[in-house]
Amino acid sequence: MKIDKLKKALFITSLSTLGISCIMFILAIFKVNIFEGIQFRFLLIFCTLTIACAVSINEINVIKRKKILGIISVSFLLLSVLFALIIFCSPIFEKDNFFNRLTGIISIFSILFMIIISLYVKLNKSYIYLQIICYSTIAFVDIILSILIGGFDIFGVTAITEIFWVFVVISVGMLVTLSILSTRKNEKIQTETDTITINRREYEELKRENSELKKELLKLKK
Repeated sequence: MKIDKLKKALFITSLSTLGISCIMFILAIFKVNIFEGIQFRFLLIFCTLTIACAVSINEINVIKRKKILGIISVSFLLLSVLFALIIFCSPIFEKDNFFNRLTGIISIFSILFMIIISLYVKLNKSYIYLQIICYSTIAFVDIILSILIGGFDIFGVTAITEIFWVFVVISVGMLVTLSILSTRKNEKIQTETDTITINRREYEELKRENSELKKELLKLKK
């Protein structure tokens, strides 16, 4: 019951902040200055809360099936959101510093980690070789992005740019493939475990027929 209430609260918060964000973007279309000053900070806060709450709903479902992995995933998410809110609400927002870079690295890592955990929970050990390829390419992309956010011009190294984009394409392709496979697997499981519901009258009728058949069987045995 507590989990259901938490999911409901996250759902309401996500929709509310999404609505506010959409209104602010619409105002920006009509030349209202949204992308500067304190209003831009509020926009970033609302967008962050929208995404964080929406993702958290899925992670709660992950916790139900893989408790430890789910908790680790949510912990990284909460840490990145906390760091982001600190930045948006403080003077360091407009400065290039270690804390901002660290927040960017943690945020990217938490997002990619959640993607991996979500897929793994859905697929378990199915298509394990495809999963290994997918997770390995995602890890490579995460490392390159972290190095860039850290302030190192790794794209200056020969052929790194081309290799990076090749891995990005492979990662996206594998993610789409595994998402489709996980959907098919869940549909198959659901089909195999589907139940049929009947109303009370039909149940009583089946019960009466079953009783009569038992009586007929007893008569035949005699």
